[in-house]
Amino acid sequence: MTRLAAALVVLGLAVAAFWHFGIFERLAGEFEARQVRQMDHAAFETWLDAEAKRRQEFSSLTSFLATAGVGDVVPAWSLLREDAGSPPWCDGAGFSMPPRAEWRHIVPALRLVRDKVIPAVGRVELRSGYRTPALNSCVRGAPKSRHLSFSAVDLVALDQPDPQTTFAKLCAAWTKAGQRSGWGLGAYFDPARATANGSARFHIDGAGWRTWGFSKKSASSGCRFFATPTKR
Repeated sequence: MTRLAAALVVLGLAVAAFWHFGIFERLAGEFEARQVRQMDHAAFETWLDAEAKRRQEFSSLTSFLATAGVGDVVPAWSLLREDAGSPPWCDGAGFSMPPRAEWRHIVPALRLVRDKVIPAVGRVELRSGYRTPALNSCVRGAPKSRHLSFSAVDLVALDQPDPQTTFAKLCAAWTKAGQRSGWGLGAYFDPARATANGSARFHIDGAGWRTWGFSKKSASSGCRFFATPTKR
């Protein structure tokens, strides 16, 4: 065996070991947590000051949210977080202002967070709001991701002890809310992949009652582990 072939075998075994023991997933979780700390309110203020028009536009957005009755569901600045957890090679600005024509789309999602999510799991922190097409493509978001139209948020629950508890409560609330709620729930949970989503990050939109998981299909929804029916 040549040295190159031997090196490739060793590399392959190392990658397999990292994958088997969930090391890649744990590192990804640690990276996301570090990004969240870096993409804080102070970083947002720095981003606002980088262009004169940004502060005025953000003021208009906060006024719009207040008028729609959802101004205090989550900190308004966090809605502009592109994606805490995006790979370092994705060239994002950290924050992006959605076009004004899209602002109304976030209202149903925020109403669901206020009326359904927070009563179920307590305090939440926003990890991803509006995404530019370039960043969404880089993070391998769905081609028609609701984040592109400012219709969705990704959140983590701050008061729950573990992912299973978080998703058990979310799925129960989603089932109780029913089809009339229009609640879209990204339930990324699988007990066989305990480290795949250690932060218990989940997706919320108001684009229709459905749930899905890691494969972006209903059959992979974490809700299936809690005797919760899924809907395509």
